[in-house]
Amino acid sequence: MNRLSDLTSLSPQAQTAIAFAIIPLLILLAWALTIWWRTPANRFQTLPKWVWLVIILITQPLGPSIFLAVGRSPAPASEPKAITTSNDSIADLLYVRDEEQ
Repeated sequence: MNRLSDLTSLSPQAQTAIAFAIIPLLILLAWALTIWWRTPANRFQTLPKWVWLVIILITQPLGPSIFLAVGRSPAPASEPKAITTSNDSIADLLYVRDEEQ
């Protein structure tokens, strides 16, 4: 028997349980791959970027969990932008004056 017919021969409750077990794993995998793709290579702490990809793909569900926990360093903090508190500048941001229209 092939695997698909083995799954269809299961009861609906068993099929539902399998789906509820697989869906979180797929979400975790997609999340880890998205973070891996968007992280620059210089922010990987312990292993090169391609090694983390192999770990994420091969060692389910432990690989994505380990990568998300320890695989990369935090993003460098940037200086906050200065906020002006002048009432005129706040009004200019919120509303367009009549002479500018």
